[in-house]
Amino acid sequence: MNIPENTLFTYPDISIYCNGLKHNDVDEDTSVLPTAIIEILSPST
Repeated sequence: MNIPENTLFTYPDISIYCNGLKHNDVDEDTSVLPTAIIEILSPST
């Protein structure tokens, strides 16, 4: 996942897209502009 406003690349556990899934112009495997990013934290991390 890429967030162009701050050049962040991340691999979240859950991502939510309210306005439809959009892909990076350069890489079709990279989604952009999520509405929410959720990380699941465990005691071991």
